[in-house]
Amino acid sequence: MRIALDAKRYFFNRTGLGNYARQWVRILHEAIPAAEIHLMTPRHPGPENADARFHIQSPTRGFLYREWRMAAHLERIKADVYHGLSNELPFSTGRLSMRKIVTVHDVIFRIYPGFYPATDRLIYHTKTRFACRHADTVVATSHTTARDLVAHYNIDPARIVVVYQGADPAFHNLNPDHVHPYDGQPYFLFTGTFAGRKNHALLIEALGRIHKQIPHLLVLAGTKGEQLDTCRRLAESLGVAQRIRWEVNVPRERLLNLYQYAGGFLFPPLYEGFGIPLIEAMAAGVPIAAHDIPVFREIAGDAAVYFHNERDEAASAMLALADSASTFSLLQAARERLPLFSDEAQAAMMQALYQA
Repeated sequence: MRIALDAKRYFFNRTGLGNYARQWVRILHEAIPAAEIHLMTPRHPGPENADARFHIQSPTRGFLYREWRMAAHLERIKADVYHGLSNELPFSTGRLSMRKIVTVHDVIFRIYPGFYPATDRLIYHTKTRFACRHADTVVATSHTTARDLVAHYNIDPARIVVVYQGADPAFHNLNPDHVHPYDGQPYFLFTGTFAGRKNHALLIEALGRIHKQIPHLLVLAGTKGEQLDTCRRLAESLGVAQRIRWEVNVPRERLLNLYQYAGGFLFPPLYEGFGIPLIEAMAAGVPIAAHDIPVFREIAGDAAVYFHNERDEAASAMLALADSASTFSLLQAARERLPLFSDEAQAAMMQALYQA
């Protein structure tokens, strides 16, 4: 079986969708070792990324490759299956008879349109609608996203398969040689791009309410976004700037170190299609407090304290995580939930998906 996968983000994105692609390909190779895996990329990633297990496919000319020119390339390599790993299928694949699969991670641009420029919303909607119409199977990363796809794109639920993500194995096996990043001072951690829908302001406001009651720092780690400077100003205005650590564009090892010693993980985004940081926190043994929305309930279950989008509730959740005696049951529930997001669970779903 020749399986071709969209690998642009596999090679050129070091965060969310790139991590998803790399984990998917790793587990796919282990689940179906006889499969011939082709990674389709609009430009070659260079010899340093060569991997004898996979075939790297790139065009001689990359202009509009993913949208319009990939179909001919897929025909040349005689692919049996094409899988778009990040919400889209090339428009040129509409005519192909090979089996087509697309993973849709979320449709937040339809649910919270105000966070996206009008042009981006149009592009995302056009690509998602095309992919949902032409894919034989749509992979959703959660049952919440599956319901959103039915509601916004009128997909037959029978065409949707939910496959949960998992954490990178490194989060399950943290380096014992790592030292505490803040000289032993306790801290809460949140990882997410500094963008509006990630809702950093809620945590800063909550800390402003209780910073005299607990010794914890608030560590905000993520890629730089449009809200970073706004968040810094908010912290200054509330008098908590000295209690916040800004970890911007952190290397992977530093991120693992931050999870390893965190006294609690806070997750306030207004909406997500999944929420991989929740799995990372569970794998790292960090108790969780999360925004009370359906997708986070679906993922974390009883392994989290929940709060609504209100600063006093978020502050109460922080206080709950600061009480180590109250977090034992959270960590126990997390250990019981982790098998849902294991490599083995994903591999079983992949075998059924590709060999159907």
